[in-house]
Amino acid sequence: QEHNVIGVAGTDALDQKTIFSNYGFSCVDIAAPGVSFMGLTVVNPYKLYKNRLFDQYYQGYWDGTSMSTAVVSGSLALLKSINPEIKRAELINFLLNTADNVNALNPKYPDQLGHGRINLASAASAVYEDLMSYRKWVIIAPQNNINNNIIRVFNGESNTAPVFFKPFADNFGGGVSVSAGDTNGDGLEEIVASAGTQVKIFDGSGKLKNQFSIYQKNWRGYLNVAAGDTNGDGTAEIIVGLSKNNEPKIRIFNDHGILQSQFFAYNKNFR
Repeated sequence: QEHNVIGVAGTDALDQKTIFSNYGFSCVDIAAPGVSFMGLTVVNPYKLYKNRLFDQYYQGYWDGTSMSTAVVSGSLALLKSINPEIKRAELINFLLNTADNVNALNPKYPDQLGHGRINLASAASAVYEDLMSYRKWVIIAPQNNINNNIIRVFNGESNTAPVFFKPFADNFGGGVSVSAGDTNGDGLEEIVASAGTQVKIFDGSGKLKNQFSIYQKNWRGYLNVAAGDTNGDGTAEIIVGLSKNNEPKIRIFNDHGILQSQFFAYNKNFR
């Protein structure tokens, strides 16, 4: 179930539920410190409020679940900065699943403080390790002037290619343009390959998932493809450009081959 709202409980310096915090099996997702916070304040030494001057640069010690909630919000922002392309559901799961279990310190509230007390260091390490795991794989395909059409997916750690396949017919020898991105929002990157007028989408094992054509079969040239989230919806669109001596038009498709948008990158007469 996707989280639209994250319920936050407050804990004290001993990882115990504070007296002001809510608790429960269904309303709390995670706990965070909620006591003894310091913060910057508005400074105006000539302004009085209830006979007190605004002459302090910082104040404290503030308590409340409003403090706990800010810890969670700030933590999510920090995790997002590690991997800006991470999806919301993945981000929240990393935060929740790396929390420290504090049941032993809260015997009156077993499993009622969500997944436990937030552990930002563990969450940040998990997000970073997940990001690096994607960078261990390198996809290599022949250029458009090479008489070959084998795509190889290399493991950067072992320098082996456990996945290799021909995206087009055996007798095709025009080379392949290739990219990768999560085109269907399942959390896994697909391989996008193009040759001639065709665009094909494969899973990580080389199994064909979908395909579509950009132009009619008698069109001469080749396509250059890329994959990236162009509209911020969390899934990668397929970006297609044409080979040299063709119009400088960029077309953007979804994974079903439906045109989403198009534009000229340069003057339309540019070749």
